[in-house]
Amino acid sequence: MVQKVSSSTRQPAPSEALTLLDNAAAFLMTLSGFAPDGMTRDLGWRFLSLGRRLERLQFQAFALQHALRMNASGSLDWLLELSDSIITYRARYRAQPQWLPVLDLLLLYESNTRSILFQLEGILKSVQKISLTYGPCGEEQLGQLKTELLLLAPDADLYGGNARLVSLLHRIQLASADMSAQVSRQFFS
Repeated sequence: MVQKVSSSTRQPAPSEALTLLDNAAAFLMTLSGFAPDGMTRDLGWRFLSLGRRLERLQFQAFALQHALRMNASGSLDWLLELSDSIITYRARYRAQPQWLPVLDLLLLYESNTRSILFQLEGILKSVQKISLTYGPCGEEQLGQLKTELLLLAPDADLYGGNARLVSLLHRIQLASADMSAQVSRQFFS
């Protein structure tokens, strides 16, 4: 249920403000779910899907970079919550969050809709279909980074503080921003 926001000058109490924000977020999430379901799977839908995936990829790469730089002994629950993957983690690993399984889930688990690999595969598939008709859209760089991601050795590369992994995530973040800019220039200018 959505509450009407009063136009009075009275500032809401923090608990009232949180309730209003929670209700607004739930309402907006409900509406956002209708948009992709009711659309014809045409070029417009493909661009909408591509944009969502690019944003998720950039956010996830950014969050993982910062997590990898933090104290290696810190809790990783926040990262799983932020990535909307805590339930998936608990179902898959049944253990307290540790770097190797958390990074495996958030980087390489292709069935996790919040993983870097899932987003990369979806982006590359969408862009491949668009490029069949309209020409290349900058997928080469992300394709190379996906290959580099797949070459990671979990036991050797998935740990907190790994500078090489931070660098890879940074390059993925930059490449996805570059692709977003190229698609904008190519199709919306």
